[in-house]
Amino acid sequence: QAMTPRVSSSSVEYSARSPSVECSLSISVRSSSIISALKDFDRASVPCFSNEERTHTREGPSCALSTGFISYVPYFLHMSHDTTVSSDLNHNTTFLDDILDPDQVSRVEADRRERATDWGTDRDQGTLPDAVVWPESTADVSSILSAASDRGVPVTPYAAGTSLEGNPIPLHKGISMDMGRMNEVLTVRPEDHQVDVQPGVYGDEVNKATEKHGLFLPSMPASGKISTIGGMLANDASGMKTVKYGEVSDWLLEAEVVLPTGEVITAGSRASKTSAGYNLTDLVGGSEGSLWVISQATLHLTGVAEQVWGGSAAFSYLDS
Repeated sequence: QAMTPRVSSSSVEYSARSPSVECSLSISVRSSSIISALKDFDRASVPCFSNEERTHTREGPSCALSTGFISYVPYFLHMSHDTTVSSDLNHNTTFLDDILDPDQVSRVEADRRERATDWGTDRDQGTLPDAVVWPESTADVSSILSAASDRGVPVTPYAAGTSLEGNPIPLHKGISMDMGRMNEVLTVRPEDHQVDVQPGVYGDEVNKATEKHGLFLPSMPASGKISTIGGMLANDASGMKTVKYGEVSDWLLEAEVVLPTGEVITAGSRASKTSAGYNLTDLVGGSEGSLWVISQATLHLTGVAEQVWGGSAAFSYLDS
């Protein structure tokens, strides 16, 4: 249902109601033109997959409810429009302005706060980075890591923030590297049952790109629609189909990764043969950004089943 706005001089508060869910959204802004535009805001409902109050910020739904649906809130709304840069910065990150475009760097508190936690961390236990960066290529990742390493500034990779283990939290502050703009399915090779992807692409987007060839990546976690391939690999993700298909990292053939020094290396091979060279791909799964940053991955695919059967077994008593 459409959200109903309540407008004041500095904020807009929306509330939505459905038979099962009531939710609200408060937005603080400084521009009267933005406030005027928000008065007419309306979007179709989309599912919220969270089980607590969570915010999925990069071009996705902002959720503040336990289950059900919430009206879609576009990216520019769930970022605060207060562009104040806080004074609580621990590391000098001005060197980023020399190697990245202005829209690839932010020290605004709202951007930093979005990446201070993941879904498994309470907001009061988060750690704000000193800066957020959005690399758009392997070269960007290399430049950021090389420059930060030279200056002793810590870098923590950030994907979709849907992990529950605290992996993307920048405990030592420094730079939060959001991989969300490297989100392309690069190449599908159906004859080889392979796909090349960037780390910021959502798992569901990979299967959408390959399903027309009768192929899919089977070992997707339940959060595959809102989790990225890079995050799945870095966290060694598994899901409901793991018993049959294995973990996501079991389907990794080759990974392009960037070392903390900025050096770019390739782990694994697109060939099925696995006895040549060090088995570095096993170190990619579960590395959690501690060894390198994944900048590209080649994944093996399998055929979509022609039929899917289900069954159930009913028992009169538990001890039957």
